[in-house]
Amino acid sequence: MTHTKKNNVESEGQLSFKSLMGPKFIQPTVQLITGDRSLSYEFLVRDALRAIPERLTSDFETLVVRIVDTEESRDFNNRFRGINRATNVLAFPNGGSLFSLPGHLGDLLICAPLILSEAEASEVTPANHLTHLVAHGILHLLGFDHNNEINGSVMEDMEIAILNQIGIPNPYREQKRFRS
Repeated sequence: MTHTKKNNVESEGQLSFKSLMGPKFIQPTVQLITGDRSLSYEFLVRDALRAIPERLTSDFETLVVRIVDTEESRDFNNRFRGINRATNVLAFPNGGSLFSLPGHLGDLLICAPLILSEAEASEVTPANHLTHLVAHGILHLLGFDHNNEINGSVMEDMEIAILNQIGIPNPYREQKRFRS
């Protein structure tokens, strides 16, 4: 007689771990390296993740988001992009190498001081700006880019729709439609 699963109950009569988790959801690890503690970083990262369409993330289980200060952002931006200045978000997708972790979407590096200063300059809340940049970074991890006008328009439209899901207004409302 073959044992099969029915109604999320394994043949031995115990619930499977995955059945207890509900809908598939990426489990983020948030590394808070910055000295800034003004935002609920872990909550905002989870909020952004929940708004990403599940059809895009269903193959992934984990994500690392490292919240850093200006020095570390500048160092990583210089090492990996050859640009010797801090940047608001860097995305490191999980590659297809032998060393890649199965189910891992990738890693984001987010510069807290830039999030705060950009939010102030744009007259948006730091929480909304952080959530926007987490969503932006996740889209980069999923292969989206803004390297030309068409791709930039597609990515911005996706960001706007994602943010709308969680009540965040269009971050591009006053800005030029496409930025490289």
